[in-house]
Amino acid sequence: MPSTFGTDPEMVVGIIAGGYRALVRSVEGAEDDVNAGIGEMDTQRVGPNDVVMGIAASGTTPFVRAALGRAQALGARTIFFPAREPPALLKETCDICLTILVGPEVITGSTRMKAGTATKLALNTVTTGAMVRLGKAYGNLMVDLKAWNDKLTDRSERIVMETTGSDRAAARAALEAAEGGVKTAIVMVKLGVGRGEAERLIDRSYGPPARLAGRSAGHERRVSEHATLAVGLMSGTSLDGIDAALVRFRGPTHCDLLHFVTRPYAAPEQSAILEGSTGPEPRTSPSFTPS
Repeated sequence: MPSTFGTDPEMVVGIIAGGYRALVRSVEGAEDDVNAGIGEMDTQRVGPNDVVMGIAASGTTPFVRAALGRAQALGARTIFFPAREPPALLKETCDICLTILVGPEVITGSTRMKAGTATKLALNTVTTGAMVRLGKAYGNLMVDLKAWNDKLTDRSERIVMETTGSDRAAARAALEAAEGGVKTAIVMVKLGVGRGEAERLIDRSYGPPARLAGRSAGHERRVSEHATLAVGLMSGTSLDGIDAALVRFRGPTHCDLLHFVTRPYAAPEQSAILEGSTGPEPRTSPSFTPS
């Protein structure tokens, strides 16, 4: 992910029962350790801004189920990947269940075969889609790649050539001016701006360079400066209180949670709300007459 999409290594974190050593040598019984699953969520400081994806071909692995439960308690969104119909509790509590029904394995119980392969395909789809939504692709091109070797350096130049119509020399010069940033180089060439302005426009637009490259620099500058602050209020039917969230919208595909607070209702307020919602006379709108 970091080399392909330029992500922070902490953005997508893999966790396996038994730890990293379990990747090369079996750690028997690790998948049954519910405390370890809970502990991993605490160690990673999972919170409301995270999505936790649990992978368990059987749908019942204790480590995974415990981790998902703890993640939910910490406010994270959860996605479950079983290879057979999951238990009803998980279907009800996880935000999404992506059930991958592959049928019986060639060797009974060996879920590293069909179930493992199918799960990898599903994970590829989810992460690729997420990277596209984050603006890390231009068409089908990986414009946030990190050119850490000769192959990726060549690919960077070819991407700039393809998207801007530049020749190899011009693409190389643009990448040098952009300090290796493919997305930045594309916007610089397309809009005729310097690196600082291109980076500012990309940051403010929070989207793929195609959104910028098809417009004039002046137009995009005007659009990108309109960040929107909004306050959302919510009170459920439990009479517990009212939730308030302050968010900042940056373009049509992203918002930042700036602050969140819950104010509990006092006893007199709860009584007043309950009385108003269960009074003897139904409340009707002036424009509506019951038949």
